[in-house]
Amino acid sequence: MYIFLGRIFIGGLTGLFGYLLITETSYYQVDQPIYATVVFAAIGGIVGSVFMSLFGHVSDSIVVVYVLDSEIQRNHHGKSVSPNTPEPL
Repeated sequence: MYIFLGRIFIGGLTGLFGYLLITETSYYQVDQPIYATVVFAAIGGIVGSVFMSLFGHVSDSIVVVYVLDSEIQRNHHGKSVSPNTPEPL
């Protein structure tokens, strides 16, 4: 759910900023800014989709590593497996 909302949010904000860039600056002369806004939003949605997908994988990996480390610590009675491992916080 959060990944979907993140994609929509990133695409929507990109489209909004693109629309404001086209309509509020005198450098760009566009008769119908809606088509360019749709392109901006589509590109923003694609970039947001890639970013949120990567974010989802990284957050899942962090949770898995945390659970694995907690189980290792519990099985070794709170002591480190390696002497080079720093003490827990």
